[in-house]
Amino acid sequence: MRHSRLIALIPMAALLLSGCGPENSGSNRPPNPAADVSKDFESFTLRNETGLPEVLPNTVFYDFYRGLEPAEGENAKNTAAAVRGRLDELMGLTPSNDGTTYTAARNPIDFLNYVINSNLVGNFNEGRQLIYNAVTDGESAFYNTPQNNASIRFSETEGDAPESDRLWVYPLLDWRNNPGPGTVVTSRQFVARSPADESDPEPEVQSMQWAARINESVFSVSGYNRPDFEVLSITARTLGIADLQKEYVARKADIFFLSKPSSISETDDGLRCENVPPENPLGITIAGENPDCIRVEISYVDSTVRVFTSRGEAPRLSDCSDFNANYCGFQQSEENDEAVIYNSVTIDSRQ
Repeated sequence: MRHSRLIALIPMAALLLSGCGPENSGSNRPPNPAADVSKDFESFTLRNETGLPEVLPNTVFYDFYRGLEPAEGENAKNTAAAVRGRLDELMGLTPSNDGTTYTAARNPIDFLNYVINSNLVGNFNEGRQLIYNAVTDGESAFYNTPQNNASIRFSETEGDAPESDRLWVYPLLDWRNNPGPGTVVTSRQFVARSPADESDPEPEVQSMQWAARINESVFSVSGYNRPDFEVLSITARTLGIADLQKEYVARKADIFFLSKPSSISETDDGLRCENVPPENPLGITIAGENPDCIRVEISYVDSTVRVFTSRGEAPRLSDCSDFNANYCGFQQSEENDEAVIYNSVTIDSRQ
């Protein structure tokens, strides 16, 4: 998580990702069962299949994508179209005919989550069983691939994707329970491979990291475990960096952040921080402008979308003394900083 970019994400990222590294304490803790996994699939593309449980509602952007839709008579000032178009590129989404949802998803995080939810890999099942048993017994346990030098490799055997996009490698898969607060935290990471042939293009999405916090009372060894909170970070080569925070309890809201990267420079006093604005805009139009930073907040309780944008602003002031209030990540509704506000359609599953 890029903590300086979106102040609203700092406590959530810390809540989810803290303690996700290997632990050495606790001699009675059961052994970490993580092992190498290598599995072939005909396709990495996810679709709902007739007669089978739907899988797309469990993909990361399903609620957010639909929640961007303006209610009848509302003017989104191109927000829905612009943001959805960028998500289509970053997350491999295929829009429906009317553009209000998507009919397919092809990206590393949604696919890994699908494989886990569908109980397709025995070692992942073993990991969830370990955590479930630990929850039942009131003990602590973890499944962590880096600690065991375990790798996860998925290969796509059909289709015409570039070679570098037919092998997905995940350096991190982690589950651990926290008996004190009664939660299970999980984290997953994907890192793209460079093409073997230098003449082939570099993958657009360079890395993804997803984490979630699940109430232990609903944690299951099979199927989909709906979290209380989840966060996703994406680093792309040309399309920008993105973060999504989803909260299913209390606020029942999503926050999406997308920007071109700012640069770090040193002040005359020797301080270093992200105080150099992005060099290029995002290449999307919202409210007649082409920003280099956007933040979109969807409140599902009152079906409201708020959009904050900036251009030529860095996260920190030039002297590194404070956050830059003009940067889209730090603008505030209390100051009427929104570039766009509109009422959206109701998403029943998040009410």
